[in-house]
Amino acid sequence: MSKILLIDDEEPIRKIVGLYLRSHGYEVITAEDGQRGIELFQRESPPIVLTDIKMPGMDGIEVLERIKQMSPATEVIVITGHGDMDLAIQSLQLNASDFITKPVGNEALSVALRRAEERLATKRLLKATHEYLRKAEKRIAIGEISDKIAHEIRTPLTVIGGFARRLRNKASMRLSEEKYAGIIANEVARLESLINDILLYSGEIPLEKKELNVNKLISEVLLLLDKDLTQKGISVSTSFAEGIPLICVDRRKLGEVFINIIINAMHAMEKGGNLGVQTEYVQEKVPKTIKIAISDTGKGIPGDVLEKVFDPFFSTKTAGSGLGLTVAREILKRHNSTIGIRSEVGKGTTVTVELSPEFCVLP
Repeated sequence: MSKILLIDDEEPIRKIVGLYLRSHGYEVITAEDGQRGIELFQRESPPIVLTDIKMPGMDGIEVLERIKQMSPATEVIVITGHGDMDLAIQSLQLNASDFITKPVGNEALSVALRRAEERLATKRLLKATHEYLRKAEKRIAIGEISDKIAHEIRTPLTVIGGFARRLRNKASMRLSEEKYAGIIANEVARLESLINDILLYSGEIPLEKKELNVNKLISEVLLLLDKDLTQKGISVSTSFAEGIPLICVDRRKLGEVFINIIINAMHAMEKGGNLGVQTEYVQEKVPKTIKIAISDTGKGIPGDVLEKVFDPFFSTKTAGSGLGLTVAREILKRHNSTIGIRSEVGKGTTVTVELSPEFCVLP
């Protein structure tokens, strides 16, 4: 339920109406006059205000006007006497949500509050829809720009990279020239990788699905990264479930997902540690699910950082595009699958990938 500010100069009304509101789950703040009501409104920002019209000093009409100036979205219900219909009409013209007459009846108050809650819900929905559309438009624009930039950059990079590799491979080159050519080739490769990430994120690169065994794919990824893991003093423990069905996925792209997750785990274990990889076939779920949990004993991720790890270009590392987990989630999304992260500072991180074989299994 919402927070309500109740403004009335009569203490019995504040007590009786306040008691009714609290019994219906509202958090109630009360004020004995308009000035105090405005002060509480500025401090507490309640979405609903219930104010008497006739009060000494600042009356309800002025309270209404000032609240609407500060927060047009706030629902203000005014309380009037039987002879105050002109004031009630004036309050509606000033965008009051509703009015009820004294003595305040529970039914009339309940109806006015229900209408206010419905209007608040509608405003929240409209705001959320507007924000969603705004972000969607922005993503589409970014995606279109990214695609154009990626395609424009790729051609000269291919040429530069090709010549750099040829220079590096020429036997007549001096050592310094070979070193510089190597740097150029490496930087070109890094930019090409960034372009591929952008195109993957935008959905430009199509999936090439083939049948594979997930356990085997993960084993191959671990073998590929074995040297780096060993150099960092990271031990690996695996627990592969039996009976996992073959699934139809893009082998290279799904492999990139696991490579990215494991490399992130390696960065988190700067002084060594343990990498745990576990697969499970969950047949009780609908649809059935292949669950892959990759855990590290690293430094963990703070809560404020954890909220942003899937944001495009967000990274806590000095190197890298910041698109790794964003692309990973996009790849899994295109496989009708999901990724989630659970972490605790000082205790490590677990990344869980859930693949949907019902979606991917070949007929």
